[in-house]
Amino acid sequence: MFLDVADVDGDGTAEIVLPHQAGTDYRLSIFRRRGGAASQEWEDHQIPYPSIVGTPKAAAVGDIDLDGRQDIVLSTANARGGKRGVVWLRGHSSPFDAPWDAFDISGPEGIKFDLNLLLDVDRDGDLDVVNSEENDNAAGGPGLGVVWYENPTRVQGAPRK
Repeated sequence: MFLDVADVDGDGTAEIVLPHQAGTDYRLSIFRRRGGAASQEWEDHQIPYPSIVGTPKAAAVGDIDLDGRQDIVLSTANARGGKRGVVWLRGHSSPFDAPWDAFDISGPEGIKFDLNLLLDVDRDGDLDVVNSEENDNAAGGPGLGVVWYENPTRVQGAPRK
């Protein structure tokens, strides 16, 4: 699984955001150092895993909706039967507390997504998502390839492309 290292809570110390699984138990965790940056002990804060997605693959952290708080973009594999392959998650007060809301990015197209890149591709002031989808090549079908998901949020006053 692909993780991200970012200061999710804004305290100046980076946390680790990791999608993972134990058997059929799918998880998304934020690991933070207990007692600050110098600590060698980690706390696991679990985010409820969204029911609308496939199995855990990659997480990336960035402010998707431009509200000043870090969000998480989650990509998945095995997104079949109407499941989504890429979503973004928005927390509420603290990133260590539920609930986190899940918002569809990819739609039902695609099955197996990989690493999320959060980039302002069109330079309109917000983070877009770039990913690749290989449609479970083992079955012999072509995938979507490299996909750019344009973020509909845009900075006020930014030029429209």
